[in-house]
Amino acid sequence: MIERRTSGSEYSIDRPMKTEGDLTAIVVNWNTRELLRKCLDSFFSQTRGVAYEVWVVDNGSTDNSSEMVRKKFPQVRLIENESNLGFSQANNQAIRRSSGRYVLLLNSDTELIGNAPRILAQFMDDHPEAGAAGCKLLNSDGSLQLSCGRFPRLFSALMGGVLANSVFKKFFPNRRFFAEYGLSQEEHSRLQETDFVMGACMILRREALEQAGFFDEDIFLYFEEIDLCYRIKQAGWKILYTPEARVCHHGGQSSPSSAYVVQQNLISLEYFFRKHYSRTSAVILRILMFLGSASKIVIFMTLLLVPRIEFRKMARARLSWHVYALRYYLTNFFELGHATADAKRGP
Repeated sequence: MIERRTSGSEYSIDRPMKTEGDLTAIVVNWNTRELLRKCLDSFFSQTRGVAYEVWVVDNGSTDNSSEMVRKKFPQVRLIENESNLGFSQANNQAIRRSSGRYVLLLNSDTELIGNAPRILAQFMDDHPEAGAAGCKLLNSDGSLQLSCGRFPRLFSALMGGVLANSVFKKFFPNRRFFAEYGLSQEEHSRLQETDFVMGACMILRREALEQAGFFDEDIFLYFEEIDLCYRIKQAGWKILYTPEARVCHHGGQSSPSSAYVVQQNLISLEYFFRKHYSRTSAVILRILMFLGSASKIVIFMTLLLVPRIEFRKMARARLSWHVYALRYYLTNFFELGHATADAKRGP
């Protein structure tokens, strides 16, 4: 691992940070050079009225991402890892070395809309009860992206949060039991307390981090922020969502599933259940998810016969996901205890 530190920005990273809005921004990168460039461009061009430092942690990229950062953004503090250490470990590296009272996490495929870092820092100043907060995430076309939600439970995980949210919304106005992911458009328009905010853009109070602990490095991919928010809430802090700050998250739109993506999602979901609920609940989850995927394969294969092209497109995407899930369960059904270790083997 190599750490390089340079300076030269309008807000010098070498001077002590004493203002009310002091924050550390951290971007973890893995082979997303051009997206990372746009992300950093938006941060430095949009952020005003707050003292900050910016860290980029590169997880062994092979696309010259680090060289681009050194050349175009000399004010960034750069950590270069020889391999992909995952989201949790990479963020922890920068958090331990940083100094801001607030830690702002940004995905490399995000772009700021307006002065989002300043808005979020001020929001945390105004809400001392908040251990973490998130903003309104938008897709590349400006449409709303799911930005916060409620912790997964057995039934909601089985039904699928987004699907359950749309199917049951007419019959169950509250819907808290059904949908851990995905609040409605109306709910995304107001400040509220939630269970977790999405890690594509989330701000953390350092005091809350030190009490709850940093990211769990046994989680390689997915559910890292949900696990952290759970522990922050357990430590007595609130998780808040504000629509006042907005960030475009280019990678948040639907994309074709892969066996590796599905596997990591299921591994991390099971780990969350085993860690925070019980091993028994994780075993029940696996059984329910196995049966759910088997039945949904039949459902989505049937939908492929529907004439409307939008139904067929949706059915193909969901069918692919559940085929990969079923394959994972059939080959790893009795290996629940080894799930996290398997995740670190990578694709």
